[in-house]
Amino acid sequence: MRIWRGAFYAEKGDMGAADRAFVAGGAIPEDYPQHLSRRFRLLAAEAAAHSGKVGRAQILLNDLKAENLRQIERDRLAYVRGLAYAAAGKGTTALDMFERAEASNDRYTRATAGRDRLELLLAQDKISRADVIEGFDRLRFIWRGDPFEVDLMQRMAEMYIEDGDFGNGLASYRQVISVFPDSPDVRVIANVMNDTYKDLFLDSDADVLWPLEALALYYDFRELTPVGSVGDQMIFRLADRLIEVDLLPEAAAVLQHQIDFRLRGNELATVGARLAEVYLLDQLPKQAVHALRASAVPNMPSELAELRRRLMVRALTETEEYRQALDLMRGDTTAEADRLRTLIYWRQKDWLSAATVTARLLDGWQPGEVLTEAEGEDLMRMAVALALTNNRSALAGLREDYGELIAAGDQARAFDAIASYIDAGPIDPNALSDAAAEIDSYEAFLGALRERVESDKLAAVE
Repeated sequence: MRIWRGAFYAEKGDMGAADRAFVAGGAIPEDYPQHLSRRFRLLAAEAAAHSGKVGRAQILLNDLKAENLRQIERDRLAYVRGLAYAAAGKGTTALDMFERAEASNDRYTRATAGRDRLELLLAQDKISRADVIEGFDRLRFIWRGDPFEVDLMQRMAEMYIEDGDFGNGLASYRQVISVFPDSPDVRVIANVMNDTYKDLFLDSDADVLWPLEALALYYDFRELTPVGSVGDQMIFRLADRLIEVDLLPEAAAVLQHQIDFRLRGNELATVGARLAEVYLLDQLPKQAVHALRASAVPNMPSELAELRRRLMVRALTETEEYRQALDLMRGDTTAEADRLRTLIYWRQKDWLSAATVTARLLDGWQPGEVLTEAEGEDLMRMAVALALTNNRSALAGLREDYGELIAAGDQARAFDAIASYIDAGPIDPNALSDAAAEIDSYEAFLGALRERVESDKLAAVE
């Protein structure tokens, strides 16, 4: 009975279980029909060779040597001898046996011999993985529909992934599951597939892929994204990498999917803020406003609420919804808020209000020996606003207090040209134009925003 069990396992491709059953079953009974006895001996020898028991395999094969074998049996015998020689480390002889078996009229023997010959050539570094994969793909059409094809496709997937071709590797795993849904190996294959996909975004393989390649894999196999925080971290890391290489529309699409389908609570608000930042970096303020409104949640942490408010103010400013932007800053007397107010007044050409708010900024100054970029912009904004409101005395005081400081900066020429208005000279329109462009520059905001986004990765969100 155990011999029959061994044959069953061997036919199913479980050579380890088959060898154990054949060993436990002992000698094949003498009264078995000759064709059946030969069949069992071949299967027992094959199981032994696969298990590395070269001596046992050779004994079983020698028992067949003197018998009157049919051609199909001689071909199978050559194949099993190839397995035994390979297990014994005699690769050249094993290759000869496999090649002989590949000439068989029996399709199964031809397919298994071809597979093992290619694997042996690969182990000897005589062939590339790409050539082995190509050969395996041809073998699938020689023998199909049983564990042999399942194993062949699994091995192809492994080699694709070893070669860094993750797309074809995952596609091969998916094809196995699709074509052989009832295979006992499906659950294991699915787990390997899921782990491989996850590792591409979170573990050691994450930096191997180019961002666009990672994005393509994400969309092609998005159904593999785990539920919960692990899946979210995968997507956050992908979005971070897309932002790093200025693939802003692609990053926005990934984050939008998160907002629409996966996130709740404070995490929704956090990712909504990042999406708004991406839209602002891409100079799409209307979309930024929508992202912030769509991701608003109650009782969020104060720091997050403050970040979102500032982003909304900036987005509303860029969409020229100035009144709403100013209303959001009501009661906020910080320097950052005043700079935003000044920008809004500047856009509205409300020079008096711009000068008033900028004066408040200057009152809180304690400048060092060198002006910061923001301080230089404050001075330029004040100078232009005072010139445009015809306030010569205040402009004279500004030049007296800060002229030496600004002389060392990039705005020195424009500041001198505007301040010359004190001396009743005409304002140089080119200088005024240059100053206005510098003051209302969106690039400075974008630069600061990019620094914040790159230093505060979404993938750190827990």
